[in-house]
Amino acid sequence: ERGDLIFVSPIIPLLNQRLD
Repeated sequence: ERGDLIFVSPIIPLLNQRLD
């Protein structure tokens, strides 16, 4: 599960930029 968080972590800012 932790591996998922590390993989999603860098994607969160990418999604934020898309929403903006």
